Amino acid sequence: MLNDRVTQLLDTLHASNQEIARCGDCTPSNISRLKSGARKPDPLSPTIDRLINGAIHYATLHNKMELIFELVGEGENESEILENRIRKWLYQDEPAVETSSLYDSKDTAPYSAFGKKFSSAIELSEMTGSQIAHQLNVDPSLISRFLSGTRSPKSNPAMYDQLCQALFNKVIALDKRRELINLIQLAPPYGQSKTIDYSDEILYRHFHAWLYDFKNEDYLAIHHLLSYIETFTLPPISALPEPPRELINQIMAEASDNYMGTKGLQNAVIRFLNLAITQNAKELLLYSDQDINWMINDPDFNRTWAFLMAACATQGTKIKIIHNIERNIKEMTEAIEAWLPLYMAGTIEPYYCNRKNGDRFSHTFFICPGVGAITACLVKGTEETGVYYFCTDEDDLKQYEKSFEALLNNCDSLAKIKPGISQKKPASEKASAADHAQRLNIQNIRLEIAPDYVNVIKENDPDITFTFLHPLMCEAFDSYVQSIHP
Repeated sequence: MLNDRVTQLLDTLHASNQEIARCGDCTPSNISRLKSGARKPDPLSPTIDRLINGAIHYATLHNKMELIFELVGEGENESEILENRIRKWLYQDEPAVETSSLYDSKDTAPYSAFGKKFSSAIELSEMTGSQIAHQLNVDPSLISRFLSGTRSPKSNPAMYDQLCQALFNKVIALDKRRELINLIQLAPPYGQSKTIDYSDEILYRHFHAWLYDFKNEDYLAIHHLLSYIETFTLPPISALPEPPRELINQIMAEASDNYMGTKGLQNAVIRFLNLAITQNAKELLLYSDQDINWMINDPDFNRTWAFLMAACATQGTKIKIIHNIERNIKEMTEAIEAWLPLYMAGTIEPYYCNRKNGDRFSHTFFICPGVGAITACLVKGTEETGVYYFCTDEDDLKQYEKSFEALLNNCDSLAKIKPGISQKKPASEKASAADHAQRLNIQNIRLEIAPDYVNVIKENDPDITFTFLHPLMCEAFDSYVQSIHP
């Protein structure tokens, strides 16, 4: 029964009513009534939404997501979102509930918000689903599923870009700029009475972000990030387990130009970071667009990596990292959470690249100017067995550094991180005196949201200010605030 399932879920996570309630933005008494059987809400009720969101949030914060996956099992298909899998698991013993049909209607489809916006954009463009399908060279049934909200182009950024461009170009050709501005609610922005004449480039950027509407996931991602920042405390490097010195000595003694496969890359990284520490390097330049399983799937290596990176940050080594993110709020917030301990040290500059990733090759550029570099260009899918080259030649290092700087020229800041509490708006290139920021306090977090930046100000120890500049992050924070304070 439902109450038994709720109890089993919390017991599996070793979580209290208070902890789940806090993560789910509800009261502990709500969780208590579910566990006792005093309440049996509808599967699609806000109460169950908060329970599920709270469980996912708690599991994310405490690295217990695998426990949820083991508990609820596999979904009916790969695209079924986790929230729906948990919901079905909670109600599978309730005879009156047909869980298989809970998500069949458009209003409860995983991407219903996207479907509704996509439908409005198609209507404005005066195009048909078949015409869109022809332009994208896809089956018309896929466009129908987009419209119904059962599918989305979220996992295919190239298709999403093509779809946005096709709709936008037709709307502009029909001279419907004003109608488009009204549709995506850009006039007037942030309480200004003056109508703004947007350029095509800016209007397209806002349309692109508006249509990319996966509010449930984006809401959770922002909620998770704020909770993670609010509860975060910076452990001293002494609290991290120091890697065995004999392991590092062995890797340094076996120094090679070529490292094979995942284990080789791990050893190369240990050598790379140890050199940066022992030579008191001033700077690290980091970029990789390959999957990070090589770093996170091996707990022993991950602990070693964390210790060495923290040692670099503690000694004042500046770290410029270009994050491998592709217009996805969840990816951005996960990257921020993963690197937050190092961000808090104040030595990291995070960036995102405006150029798209390819589908054929993956690349790695880890450079410590004047000290060493790890480089690789591999066919995607061969990273676990590929060859990683370790370089210490001075001339080669200079060329690699120039290559990284060329890539950095095509990047923008993902966030600006400063220790201490900001008392004024950020000194960013994009902020202007005419900005009108919305302000909101959430427990120990103060938010300042303007059209082109968001300040997240942590007001408890250790206090720190994050300034997010990515357009999608600004849109996501704005949507989050509107959802909790409509």
